[in-house]
Parts: sequence; C-alpha cells; structure tokens
Amino acid sequence: MNLILPESGLLFWMTLVFAIVFFILAKFGFPVITRSVRKREEFIAESLKKAEEVQESYARMEQERQRMLEETSEQQSRMLEEAREASARIVEQARERATKEAEQMLERANDEIRLQRKEAMQQLHNTVVEMSVAVAEKVLRRQFDNKDAQMTYIEDWVEQQQDGRTDAS
Repeated sequence: MNLILPESGLLFWMTLVFAIVFFILAKFGFPVITRSVRKREEFIAESLKKAEEVQESYARMEQERQRMLEETSEQQSRMLEEAREASARIVEQARERATKEAEQMLERANDEIRLQRKEAMQQLHNTVVEMSVAVAEKVLRRQFDNKDAQMTYIEDWVEQQQDGRTDAS
C-alpha cells in the first residue's frame, strides 16, 4: 500500500463516500446552516436598528436632562436666596433667645453653685466632726485601758460640769 499514490479502488470508494456525505450535507445540513446565518443577519440588522433608536432616544433624553438641569439651577438659586434671608432672621432670633437663656442659665448655675458650696461645707463639717469623734474615741480607748483611769476621768468631768466649765481636758 502506497501512501502517496492511492490505489484506484480506494480512490473510487473515497470519491463515492465524499459524494454521499456531500449530498446529505447539501440536502439536510447546508439549508439549516444558511437559515441560521440568515436569522443571525436579521437579528444583527434588528439589533443595529434598535441601537440607533436607543441612541436617538438617548440624545433626546440628554437634551431633556440639560433643560431640567438649567431649570433646577434657577430654582436652586432662588431657593438659596430665600434661605439666606430666612437664615439671617432665624439667626438673629436665635441669638436673642440664646442671650436670654444664657443669662438665665448663668443665674441658675450661680444659685446651684452656692447651694452646692453650702452642702459641701456642711458635708465637710460633718466629716470633720465624725473624724474628730473617731480620733477622740481611739485616743480615749487607749488612755482608758483599765477601770481606774476611766473612773478618774468621769469624776473629773462631773466636777467640771458642776463648776460650769464645759471644757473636758
């Protein structure tokens, strides 16, 4: 078997098979392929047409957007001017109210400070008294470890009370 020059029988059968395959493809395959290609062409043409319509629609929408932006800009300018005027009035009113409220708050704060100072002084006084009593109690407990010392202190205190002295030293 020679690969470069095929035999005549092989050549005959290859030609016959090619003709049968070509006939089948021509009868059944090529119409399907050409129909698909035509459908694709129609689809592409339709898509291009729609793209042009969308582009035209976009151009109209862009013009409308520009017009609306201009109107909005004008309205914004008017509204900003009105807002500035209203803001100036509100600021002036708020400033007056704030001044009055600040004066009232300052007065209340001063009253509160005076009251808290008085309470703090009272608490400090009470704390000093409590500490003094606690210190005195500890000192007296150490001094009067025995009964004789306690009795002596009580007798001295009673004598001082009778003499009219309140100083217990």
